[in-house]
Amino acid sequence: SSFLWATIQRIPGVPGSTWPNHKFDMTDMNAIARMVKWPWHEGSQGSLQAVYPECKGHHVRSVCVYGAGDLQWLIEQHHLFANKFDADTDPIAVYCLEKYLRQKALNELDLV
Repeated sequence: SSFLWATIQRIPGVPGSTWPNHKFDMTDMNAIARMVKWPWHEGSQGSLQAVYPECKGHHVRSVCVYGAGDLQWLIEQHHLFANKFDADTDPIAVYCLEKYLRQKALNELDLV
């Protein structure tokens, strides 16, 4: 899956695709498929080098395992999926995200 979404994202004419450009190779922030926080792109608010805020959970193999403190920032992003959560490490993050997404889905049903 790590290669498939990046390939599809760069096929001209595919909805939401982007033209190949070296700046998109530095971070996957512009890809809609999944949100991943890498430690080398994290930083404190106001940092010129930071692409996104520091991971509030912990890192496993250089990937942020999101914690409850990451949720507000995550729901403001445009990505379809977030990589990664661990219910054993931070069950509150998973519980709150589940509640938020359920409420969002129910609210959208009311609009129809």
